Amino acid sequence: MKPSISQALVTGVVIALLGGAAHATEYPPTSVTASSALPGWPATSAIDGNAGTVWSSNLYAAGAHTEWIAFWHTGFQDVNYLRMSPRFSGRALGFPRTFSIYWSDGTTWQLARTVTGMQTPYRNDDIVLTFPATVHCNGLLVSASDLGDDGVGNFVFQMGEFRAGFDAAFTAFAWAGNDGSANRVTVHNVGSQAFDPGKLRNWNYDARNPILVPPAGSGHQNIYAPSAVRNGGAWNVFFGGWDNSPTPNDEVSVAVSLDNFATFGSHVKVISHGAFTHVNNENVASIICTGSTSTTALR
Repeated sequence: MKPSISQALVTGVVIALLGGAAHATEYPPTSVTASSALPGWPATSAIDGNAGTVWSSNLYAAGAHTEWIAFWHTGFQDVNYLRMSPRFSGRALGFPRTFSIYWSDGTTWQLARTVTGMQTPYRNDDIVLTFPATVHCNGLLVSASDLGDDGVGNFVFQMGEFRAGFDAAFTAFAWAGNDGSANRVTVHNVGSQAFDPGKLRNWNYDARNPILVPPAGSGHQNIYAPSAVRNGGAWNVFFGGWDNSPTPNDEVSVAVSLDNFATFGSHVKVISHGAFTHVNNENVASIICTGSTSTTALR
């Protein structure tokens, strides 16, 4: 049984976590304090330059508790990201799901951004979270309200290292907030020579599974092998399989998306199997044919 069209079409809704700020300036923390710390897991372990030593808050039976950690660096510096090195054992342990990042203006804590319902990191890489705008500060505070689990049944806020930094590239390629659309993140200003693929560490698949489904009915339902082609302001998504077909014979259909894969229009069959058992595994490209009297666009 071949899969329906799901994670194979990941061009739409994705979240990029950035790792390793190669061209960044970072400011070594000089002091730290936290809401709590387990014996042997002091807050200083989160700023000692060794991700193998870990700070841990108190343990809880559920995640709905607030724990925080604050650290300062020398003087006031321009900051546009926070880098975190999680405690890792097969996945990040004690990594909060919901937390807010604040910056110090020397007198009060100002909100930089809030992260809600974050997926637990599954790679042993640093997590870099950019700010909507550069701030001039002497310290950062991270306050978690939905704690992560530690792999043995407890909920806790744990981290190997924290660093504040500035990367000029993030002034163009940066998190710009959420417009409220479900399961969607928008990144602006990504263009030729503006994107460093070396900073991309993790793609999360579209939360919908499958993304494109056959019409409801009593026919055979098993579609796969998508090929998406840009058509002006729309996407034509060609696919093969049994699109609620009366018989289990592969044929090729197309569905049009006018909103970058958020929704799809009606399915239209474009190639029937005819005398063959199956017609599938299409590979579609935009082709322009020119003649002496006319121009025909095939998509």
